[in-house]
Amino acid sequence: MTSRKSATSGEESVVVGNPNVPNYRSKVNARKYYSMKKVLLKVFPIDVPGITRSEMMEKVASWAPKDLFPARPTCGGRRACNSIWSRSVSW
Repeated sequence: MTSRKSATSGEESVVVGNPNVPNYRSKVNARKYYSMKKVLLKVFPIDVPGITRSEMMEKVASWAPKDLFPARPTCGGRRACNSIWSRSVSW
């Protein structure tokens, strides 16, 4: 995973992959990526059996910074936006 500044926006980006599509890479906002990674490390249990996706989304919604992950109608609300970022980080 690499981090670099975008020439157009000036913001750092991170290259992420998708395990369902080999060799597919996309750039995402580094600040949001690392923020969600921090949240997920906070909410994931250390011991087995872990948590379900639904449980993860509930916990992420309460811990995710509202300035980076606000509720947006185009995204289906706060929970949907968090879902996109949490999936990106957890892969």
